[in-house]
Amino acid sequence: MKVAYWSVGWLSTVDGPGNRVVLYLQGCPAKCPWCHSPHSQYENSPLLLQESLCRFCGKCIEACQNGVHRIINGKHTIDYQRCTACGKCVKACPYSGENTANSVLCLPTVRQEASEVFELLRPQLDIVKSIGGITLSGGEALLQTDSAIELLKLCRNYGIHTCVETSMLLPEEVYRAAAQYVDCWLLGFRNVYLSEKISDDIREDCRRKSDIFKEKQGVCLIARFPIIKGYTDTKEKVTLLMDILLENEVKELELLPCNPHTEHYYTLLGKEVSINITKCIPSKQEIRRIADYFREAGIQVKQ
Repeated sequence: MKVAYWSVGWLSTVDGPGNRVVLYLQGCPAKCPWCHSPHSQYENSPLLLQESLCRFCGKCIEACQNGVHRIINGKHTIDYQRCTACGKCVKACPYSGENTANSVLCLPTVRQEASEVFELLRPQLDIVKSIGGITLSGGEALLQTDSAIELLKLCRNYGIHTCVETSMLLPEEVYRAAAQYVDCWLLGFRNVYLSEKISDDIREDCRRKSDIFKEKQGVCLIARFPIIKGYTDTKEKVTLLMDILLENEVKELELLPCNPHTEHYYTLLGKEVSINITKCIPSKQEIRRIADYFREAGIQVKQ
């Protein structure tokens, strides 16, 4: 079983109950236009370039046999059509490594057996064992179904509280297979936010999957609401989300305002965001209004 692209968020306090070790798994079917981690949508992350750190030494050009890198008039560009993500340029660059934050070139994808990932995480899991647990996120964590379930089993057998963040876009059989190993679900409801028209089919899909999540006794359900102004905050979608939460006894909701730093990874990929992020950021008053709307219905809101 292989796990592609994993990255640990050290002792996160916002990705499930308590303190969490967060494992980000590669691949996502949602393709949300406001996604702040576009590199996680791929099966394997493309090469990332932080051009502002480049010293234009040309080592990457010498190492690459496919002519991927070019430096013209002081600008470093990447031809992604030619790139095979072999990593030779990253190794050759004296200013690159595994740390995305301060590396000119980076290939964040890591492929390992689920058991190997568990062993690597064990020291961090020991830290959070009594104060939190592990959260599988992404991308869509369960897109790599077999590997994710294998890792969840290992964590549960080790006495670790497990949490999975999901878009809710996967088939019911995937959730049914994973549910027995999950103590807490972070529910994305992407079928609600990404649909142009709200239908009874969406409501029924949410109901069926929520029933699966609740089959395990004592499971915690937390909805996550990305507030993207002009996209997810319409009256129709907010009202539908309210109805779905009440119908399925989801009593906790986290509000996630549009990330103002969304453009960062698009820049590293040499792409542009398809929406105007500045216009998508809600004001504090708008966030408070949405929070109050859900609180009045008896739903616990974290913002």
